[in-house]
Amino acid sequence: MSLLLGIFAPLRLRARSLGWLAAYLLCCAALLGGAGTLLVRHRAELVALLGAYLLPEGWRFAAQTLVERFLGAQGRQVLVNASVGASLTALSLLFPLKERLSAAFERDARLTTEAGRGLALWLQALEEGWLALVFATAQMSIFWIGYPPQPHRKQLAIALSWAVLFASTGVNFLSPLWQRHRLRYATILKALAFRPLTLFGFGALFTLPPVLAGRYALAHAWPFSHAVWMVSGATVISVAWATVSGTWVAARLLVPAQATRAPHLVTRGLTNLLLLALAAANAYLFGAVLLSLHHKSQLLKCHYRVQPSSLHLELPDLSPALLHGIKVTLRMDVEIENPTAFDVEIEENRLDLRHDGARVALAALTPLSVPAHTTRTPHVEIPLELDLSTLKKGRALLDWSRWSATLYLRITPDFELPVYLLVPPAPR
Repeated sequence: MSLLLGIFAPLRLRARSLGWLAAYLLCCAALLGGAGTLLVRHRAELVALLGAYLLPEGWRFAAQTLVERFLGAQGRQVLVNASVGASLTALSLLFPLKERLSAAFERDARLTTEAGRGLALWLQALEEGWLALVFATAQMSIFWIGYPPQPHRKQLAIALSWAVLFASTGVNFLSPLWQRHRLRYATILKALAFRPLTLFGFGALFTLPPVLAGRYALAHAWPFSHAVWMVSGATVISVAWATVSGTWVAARLLVPAQATRAPHLVTRGLTNLLLLALAAANAYLFGAVLLSLHHKSQLLKCHYRVQPSSLHLELPDLSPALLHGIKVTLRMDVEIENPTAFDVEIEENRLDLRHDGARVALAALTPLSVPAHTTRTPHVEIPLELDLSTLKKGRALLDWSRWSATLYLRITPDFELPVYLLVPPAPR
């Protein structure tokens, strides 16, 4: 009931709290409006920068055309949905104004019998940093859960992403009043864990409007600029409304929240150790992947020349084993000139090609490295293993919907990243 009545909390705003609400709305609108204006006006320049980073000069027009087509199709949905999360994150920079608005509304509406004193500034900064680390680690972990092309993992990742989005919104706007009354996030999260309907219900109530605004813009094929403005406007209204309503709902739950015992010191210590371990592991993996992608980003800008005298194809000996599979190896010396300012590297890799889950071919490329502004002539070997027994499938091999291709890259000594180049459609 408190959750539903909280929707009407702005009706209790008075002159002082209305002033802070106006200031908060203006600052939110200025922040998102400025970011949206830059994005809309300079989208072409951003596309050009991406093309300049990845592709040779002669390919720039083709790159821009491809990116524009992507943005005009499924890319719009990705960008609009991502803008909701990015907008909420950007508005968190205005937390001092959010705190002033919440405190003013608490006093004007006389929501509590005693004014809150709040935590020390350094402790507030530490608490906010800890909470940001919690949600950032959760989002990074969800990425790895949903990365493999398995329907059940995709569905689990989607469900978890909604849960994290709702929970982060609920915590962000229900906590200010409790923090002013000396509660810390460890206790706040414990108190909200006993009230999941309040936590996730409140988060959904004020997160869905900008999400639905983006979906509406997509469904009606609005221009990208109009979609950005619509999502930004819905986000600004939702955030301001959530600040007022969250203060009202939190005041109704202040007594039971204060009665919640703080987690035991050992529990908090183990939780923090687990959080730091997950955050460090995710940061290490994401950093390694981004560095690997960076070292491959200049492959198309390099100049290649195969030395004809070095070409050699190693064929298998005639034997009954050929009825099951063959292995051939192509060897050559390739002169590679890297005219860019970035090193080019290809680590240990393998390409796995399958049909209905059965391996058809396995190939690899010799790892190589060409530093920036240098020319190297590495000896390249491309071994290829073919399973000839799959030929018995006959015409079924022509059905490309049953094929899969996965490229495995050895990003670190203990981590091999699968890149799903071709994935069969999920069964209905």
